[in-house]
Amino acid sequence: MSMIALKQFIATPCCGAGEPHTAPTSATMSCLLRFARDDAAISAIEYALIAGLVTLGIVVFVRLIGTTLSSTYYGPLLAGF
Repeated sequence: MSMIALKQFIATPCCGAGEPHTAPTSATMSCLLRFARDDAAISAIEYALIAGLVTLGIVVFVRLIGTTLSSTYYGPLLAGF
């Protein structure tokens, strides 16, 4: 979505803002349809999921390597005491 289209999307009133709740109207339905078609946030969600998976992978890797290094180097040292 281009920056101009995003500004127009934000500036366009939607769902009868400020009005009391009423039965769904064509304006409400068009607002919901417009929301369903909007994919501006999908990329952000995908990047957040990828970042979370990468972080999880790093944490698991570091814990495994830390445990291996600890048992390799500190095991013989502690066995002498």
